Amino acid sequence: MTSWTRAWALRGTALLFLAGCGSNTFVWANEPDSDRFPLQGPSTTVERHPGDPLFGISTFPYDFTQAALDKTMELATDKSQVFTVQRDDGIPWREALANSPMPASVMQKWASFKNEQPDGMPLYLAIAPLDFDRKNLAGAVEGSSVPSSIQGAAFDSNAVKTAYLNYVRAAVDYFHPAYINIGVEAGELAHRNPSKWPAFERLIVHVTENIKQDHPDLMVGISWGL
Repeated sequence: MTSWTRAWALRGTALLFLAGCGSNTFVWANEPDSDRFPLQGPSTTVERHPGDPLFGISTFPYDFTQAALDKTMELATDKSQVFTVQRDDGIPWREALANSPMPASVMQKWASFKNEQPDGMPLYLAIAPLDFDRKNLAGAVEGSSVPSSIQGAAFDSNAVKTAYLNYVRAAVDYFHPAYINIGVEAGELAHRNPSKWPAFERLIVHVTENIKQDHPDLMVGISWGL
């Protein structure tokens, strides 16, 4: 474990338990403060203190029928203290690298989630530069493409760092999350393709430092599957 990763692990105290996508330890770059947000969900009658974990149900459905989609969203909005949005189905690399507007397909999906967020409930946003195999760089999201400067590039290449930072900034500006996971299931990369971890770490540090300059109070971290 590198000194940077170890520091995050030591400083991170909050856990988010997300039903339907396994257990994940979320590693924060700064300490959460539960006093910043009104508490909702099943534990509102329990006395809470700053630093206590919030509990949320993932909006990732347990099936892809309309009934399952509706039930998942009902649980995520009615039985949670934090609203979860996970978008790890690719990156709009072309638009992000050029810092141009996101594709219509991305904005439609973002809007569908934001419209479901209950008033006053903090939002946890989870995104990733990793592909579904958690071993390589993510492909392009529907409606976008991968520029030649990013095809086969390392995680810490200038093009990837520029594009991913622009994408994270766009997502933060749109969702206004209280918490953002910029490396969903990053631990899988360390396990499955450890040779790429140092470059991935440099990418995460680059994005974190810049996002924290823009939004000092935003909770930024990565997650590890258990």
